[in-house]
Parts: sequence; C-alpha cells; structure tokens
Amino acid sequence: MARRVRKTASSPREGEELLLAVDAGATHTRAVIAEVNGKVTGKGFAGPANSYAVGSKVADRNLISAISQAAKQCGVSRRQISVAAIGSASVDYDDSGAAPIAKSLARYLPSARILVKPDALIALEGALGGKPGVVIVCGTGSIVLGQDADGSVVKIGGWGPMMGDEASAQWVGREALRRAALATDKTGPPTRLTQRFLRHYKLRSFDRIIDVVYQRHMSPAELGLLAPIVSATARQGDLVAREIFHDGAEALASQAAQAAERLRLPSIRISYQGSMFTTGPLLLNPLRAALRRLAPQARLVAPISSPIAGAFLLALHATGVDHAELALEKFQRGSNV
Repeated sequence: MARRVRKTASSPREGEELLLAVDAGATHTRAVIAEVNGKVTGKGFAGPANSYAVGSKVADRNLISAISQAAKQCGVSRRQISVAAIGSASVDYDDSGAAPIAKSLARYLPSARILVKPDALIALEGALGGKPGVVIVCGTGSIVLGQDADGSVVKIGGWGPMMGDEASAQWVGREALRRAALATDKTGPPTRLTQRFLRHYKLRSFDRIIDVVYQRHMSPAELGLLAPIVSATARQGDLVAREIFHDGAEALASQAAQAAERLRLPSIRISYQGSMFTTGPLLLNPLRAALRRLAPQARLVAPISSPIAGAFLLALHATGVDHAELALEKFQRGSNV
C-alpha cells in the first residue's frame, strides 16, 4: 500500500500546473515551486552548484537536494512539475555548460520542460522584469550582462577569480590583503585593515599572513569571507578600504557602459543584483557617479525582483503567459526568505 504524502497548507490544487525556479549559484542553491499565478508552494535550499568550483557530482547533488526539499515541503511528486527554469553559475552566456545539467535533470524531472540558463541571465530577468537593459551581478564573483528587445545577449567581465570578478566579495578580500601588505612594507598608505586581519587570523605579525594565504590554499570563497571586514573598515572611514570599493565600482561601471554601447539602445536601464550591493552606498554611490560619466544615456535603477524570480519569469513565459507582472509580484513575496 502506497504511503500517503502529508501535504502542507500551501499545497497546490489538484491539476494545477507547477513551475520550478532554481538559482544554482557559486555559494548556495535555492529552489522554489510555484503555481502559474505566482503562489509559492515549496522551497528548498542547498550548497553551491557551480561545477567549476565544487565539481559536477557535488553540484548535481546540491541541485537535486534543493529541488527535493521544495517538492517534499509542498507534498508533490516531481512528475507534477511541467516547466523547470534553472539559472546556473556553471553555464556561460552562450549556454555552454547547460547540456549536462539538462540531461541530469531530465532523469529527475521526467515530465518537465527544462530550461538551463546562466545565473546572470535570471539575475537580468529578475532585475528588469524581463525588459531590455543591463544587469551588474556582483556577489562571490561578478559579471555584466545585457539584453536587447530581440533577446540578443552581450556579456562583459565574468572572467573568474584569476582574471577578473572586479568588485566581487573575493576580489575585495584579495585587494584588501594586497593593500594591507603594501602598508606593512610602507610602499602604500597605512590602513586599519592590517590590524583587522591580525585580529581576524589571530596573528602577532602580518608577515605570518603568508601561512594563511598560501599554505592553506585560500579559495575564492574564503577570500570572500573577508569582504564584511573590509566594508566595516570602510564605513569607519578608512581611506584605503573605501578606495577598494571605489576602484571596484569604476571597473563595474566601465563594463556596464561597454555592454550598454554594444546593445545600441538610445536610452537604457542598468540594474544590479548580488550580495555585494548590500553594502549600499559604499558600492552604489561610486558606481552611480562613474556611470553618469561613462554612460550618460543610462539610468541606474533598483532591481524589480530577485534572480530566482527571474527564473520563475522564464518558466512562466515558457507556458505562453505574456503579462506576468502580478504573478511575478506574488512569487517575489512568497519566495523571500
């Protein structure tokens, strides 16, 4: 005898078409199941699903774990999901890297139409509500993506921790360590960051930071954990820490201006997504000033909704729905954690 599944208060109605939205990032993975009207019925959360960072097996396991949690919460079979839209940090703007993820999910979601897109694209969709424009994504890494009215996409940046990721958490952490080292050598201006790092790592001398950085093989994610120290130091007035955010903002503005120029739109909206923008004026004020200089035809606007709401929007459009504003608003309210 089959075991009866106990449904929650948010369980979908019988026969209701269900959509799956997933934000599979470099730090964590979120999955949300919702009805076409935007009503959220289940949520799941897991670790990173960026195969470049954690390998394909771990990435697949975290992706499936988040989806399974969402399905279990609302008491539905995964066969009831009709469309699944996944924004993945493992996928580039030309959709390279999407096929292995789609193949893996096809076995797990046998009835679903599966859309696997770059995580930057769902960030763009969410930030601008599916309209043309540019989004600056800045979290663990950074990338700028633009899209015109015909759906043509341009990508600037996104070269990863060795070659880019300007203004991202790991870039800020790396820059802070570098400038603290310059201050120690007296080849750069003094900064409170030096003492902050000594306390953070429980070191008596900054010279021993070499052991932390190199012998432990510090990863980009570990570097990113230093970003809150840098932002706190900047808010306390440290000029070197503030300059890090200024330089990062200049780089992002240059990339966004280049994306706007390639789109060839007479006027354009530029928005933003990602954890580094929770620093508020530290990053946004110099970004806004740089954009006024580098892209006077552009307007910096706050994001309409989150990246995972952008994934929901892609799934919704795949069902043939054109006017999605009310559903997107309901989804955003229900998916907030």
